[in-house]
Amino acid sequence: MPPAPAIRTRIVTLQLIPSSDTSRIVAGVTPDHGLVRLKLPGIRTVSRRRFSQADLFQCAELEFRPASTPEALAKCLRFEPLRNFTGIARHPRCLETAAWCARFLLLNLHDGLGHPRLFAAVETAWGRLEDRSLAPEVAAVAGRCGILVAFLEEEGGLPAYAEDAAAAARRDVILNLATGPLPRFGARDWERTWEWLEAIARHAELRLP
Repeated sequence: MPPAPAIRTRIVTLQLIPSSDTSRIVAGVTPDHGLVRLKLPGIRTVSRRRFSQADLFQCAELEFRPASTPEALAKCLRFEPLRNFTGIARHPRCLETAAWCARFLLLNLHDGLGHPRLFAAVETAWGRLEDRSLAPEVAAVAGRCGILVAFLEEEGGLPAYAEDAAAAARRDVILNLATGPLPRFGARDWERTWEWLEAIARHAELRLP
């Protein structure tokens, strides 16, 4: 049986697990294929032109072959970092939020299902978490809200509010924060936004860390 054709996409890494002295198992979100898990060969044993060192919360260009079975790992053909979000470590609150978001995605994403808006929301959230012009508390709650609302929207989980124009408008403001400008929310506004999204997520039986 011939191998599956290679796929080229981007990935944001969510989890790194050492597999040997040089190799790592990488799990991450992609815009076209949802959650991808693959083994990244050690850079000391293969060409540096095709593989570079992976890091956590990193955006990279990826070329891979899908796994042959649900239990198997995808085969990595090329991994080239595009951006390292190392600034997330600027504050413990930001790092904790990134870890929470990564855990949420690993618990709820599925292989092979495209999530382009969610992928963009993750990149936006990581950028906000390392943005020193944003207070860590704002970056943290905006990151969690943005990723959760993008996930719910793509899964069809947000209320339609067909009979309530004001509620629909409020929903759209929250949806737009996933990848657009941040609304001028105070602390209580962010608290209510998170409570609303958390209630929807629990009703949908999503797994929250």
